[in-house]
Amino acid sequence: MAVQHPGSDDSLLQHGSPLALRRAFKAAMNPERLAERADDLRHILDRLGHDPALPDVRAPIGLAGHSFGAVTVQLLAGERRPTQRVVPLDPRVRAILALSPSARGEGHDLTERFGALERPFFSLTGSRDDGMGLSDITAANRELPFRHMPPGHKYLLVFAGGTHLDFAGQSSPAEQGMFRLRRAPPPFQNALLAASTAFWRAHLLDDSDARHWLESGLPGILRNDDRYARK
Repeated sequence: MAVQHPGSDDSLLQHGSPLALRRAFKAAMNPERLAERADDLRHILDRLGHDPALPDVRAPIGLAGHSFGAVTVQLLAGERRPTQRVVPLDPRVRAILALSPSARGEGHDLTERFGALERPFFSLTGSRDDGMGLSDITAANRELPFRHMPPGHKYLLVFAGGTHLDFAGQSSPAEQGMFRLRRAPPPFQNALLAASTAFWRAHLLDDSDARHWLESGLPGILRNDDRYARK
């Protein structure tokens, strides 16, 4: 399921120019919008199995997000932020995957901030994943959540040369019209798909072969400059 978040969704693409779009993105990434996004996901989780318009989900659930979506799933996974309330995560959520995670803003004790993320968590980023020109984050910052999470099924994969938009999927028609671009698949796409699929299989399906492959097989398909760590 892909959840739309009013106020920080594709309505931002109506701002007329790339510069205006960057300003709109920056304005939308605030604590109030983050709280609304987290509530959107909690609402969906609460309704699964009870609302006939939604799937009757009984199997374990995985959460994933990119960029501000990654921050959203970090919050649901247990990141502690001074401006956000702490709400227990639905017990059906067994694993979390974040594309372009981050530790921007809100507090300096990162061990305290990320120390409650106990469930399996996969951080995927790139060596050039420094945002969309907002000038408020570095690629190195995106590794910090992993570095400060407690051990236990935590993974970090940094693709050499990977940029922020490499993790955003195909460009939408609205993006193509504004920027006159079509995003080509990144050179590491197959490795990204293999790694994320193995993570879901290992921690949602309790697949021991997938778990073993994450430990010993994944490094063998990466390029020399890619970096992989787990704890």
